[in-house]
Parts: sequence; structure tokens; C-alpha cells
Amino acid sequence: MSKSKAKISEKLGRIFEVGFNIGVLAYIEHNEFQDNFGDFYRRDLERIKLPAMVKSIAEIETITSPESLKHLERWSQYFLQKGFLAGLTFFGEYINSTGWNDKKIPKAKEILYFQCSFRGDNSFRTYKNGDRYQELKSLLSQLAGLLPENFFKNNLDNYIAKYSQKGEFLQADTLMLLRSGKDLRIICVDLSIFSLRAAEDLVVLDDIENMRKMLIKDLKHLTSKSFFSKLRIDTGKENDFGLTFSEELKRYLLAFKREDKETIKLIQAGSYAYSFYRFLQEETGIITEKNKLVFNVVGYSDRNLSTISL
Repeated sequence: MSKSKAKISEKLGRIFEVGFNIGVLAYIEHNEFQDNFGDFYRRDLERIKLPAMVKSIAEIETITSPESLKHLERWSQYFLQKGFLAGLTFFGEYINSTGWNDKKIPKAKEILYFQCSFRGDNSFRTYKNGDRYQELKSLLSQLAGLLPENFFKNNLDNYIAKYSQKGEFLQADTLMLLRSGKDLRIICVDLSIFSLRAAEDLVVLDDIENMRKMLIKDLKHLTSKSFFSKLRIDTGKENDFGLTFSEELKRYLLAFKREDKETIKLIQAGSYAYSFYRFLQEETGIITEKNKLVFNVVGYSDRNLSTISL
């Protein structure tokens, strides 16, 4: 993929990510969960505007014609709305799957930590207030109530420097620590879009024929997930457990479907979740051996999702 092709997908992917996290926040607020982030994200959302973000994308991509600008604006609205509905539905269904909404067993549902970003690259630099350090400082302050007084006083800079590196949890798109009673859950979602790759793909969304082609394309992607893609057997050469597979069959029997883009996002989310776990256990002691902990790791795109629960 050329650099120019990668750009438009990446930019609209950020809008999808923004929409997804707004959807999650909307569910949290509507259901009145206890949280530690207060009005932090509300203040950020008051400062970002979609028209300004679209204008910034157009400048970066050198999109100048009125017709192309109109298509870009429409696609940006589409991915923002699609992301919002995805986040709202995903988190609602997730909470329902935990059983925490069972009225017969009332438990407080607490969002001990919620991480996403509406600043910097995710606002296309249209939100200029506050630097990255202050944002990360505010994120980590959500955990202050779980720690001894002044815990971060001497260590905060070191933690930010260490865990904001590539592959570490402060780089995650969506990261949460939930608690209900004695149960703890870490949720990490890595987001992207794959249905659109180049500026030439910004077709007229209101055209029925274009919508039909998009739907067929998505259906073909989903049906390409064959029966064998659901079968996971590690066929590493060093230890094949005494089983012999043909080279043609080996590519179907993998621990992960390596060419699947949602799986790539899943692996990335797993890296962030493990980094967060190490921080909570080794650095802060928030998680101990006494805790009942569940990991939910998700690679989420505009086409499909891949998940692991541990």
C-alpha cells in the first residue's frame, strides 16, 4: 500500500475511534456508572468540532475540489456515526454478558479507569489546549483513590515515560478497568477501518448502487472466514506434538490467522492489556493474587472483530 493510500484510511480510522469512544461514554453516562474520570472527557469533547477535523484531513490529503470535499465530509460523518453505534452497542452488550445487570444480585458497577483520547492526532491537532503530558497525568490520576496518598508524587514522570512507549498501555485506543464487587475486568480495544483504503474510494454514499457494492464487499469479507479459519492449532516447527501436516494445510491451522487484519489489531490490544496488567500488579499493587481478574481483548474494525477472553 502506498503512503498516500495509507493516509486516508488512518485519518478516517481516527474518526471511527473517536465515535466508538463517544458511544462507550454515552452508555456509561446513561446507565449512571460510578467512574473516576469526572468531566474530563466532556470538557475535551466540547473543544473538538467535526468540520474543523474534516478541514484538517482535506489539507493533509490535498483534497480541494468541492465535490471531493463533500464526499470527505459525508464519509467522516458516516464513520463517526458508525463508530458511535459500535461503541454504544459493544459496551452495552458486554455489560449484559457479564451478568452485572442482574437486578436480583445488585452490585455497584465501577469504572475505575477509562482511557481514550480526543486530543492530539485524534483531533487532527484542532484541539490545541493542553499537552500530552498533562493528558496522561489526568488519565493516571483516576487511579489515585486506589493508592496510598502521594503515591504518584515522585514516580509519575517515570511511569509516563515508561508506559507511553510503543506497545505500552498509554498508547491504547480504548482501555478500561472495571469492578463489580470483588470482580475485576480489564478491557482493551484496538480500533481501525479496513473497508476504505484510498481517496478514490470516497464514493457517493447516498447512491443506492454504491451502498449495495459496499454491502456485498463486507459480506464477502465475512464469508471468507472459512470453517478452517475457526480452527486454531499451533504448527510450529520446533514442536508439532507428533502431528504431520501438509504445507497447504498448515496455513489454516495457526494459533492466529496471521493475514487477518482484525487479528493484527487483537494482538496489538493484547500487548496493551498485558502492559496495563503489569503496571497495576507490579508498579501499584492494585491487582493482587486475591483478585478475580478477567481479560477481554478486542481487535475491532468497521468490518468485523476478533476477541480473546482470559
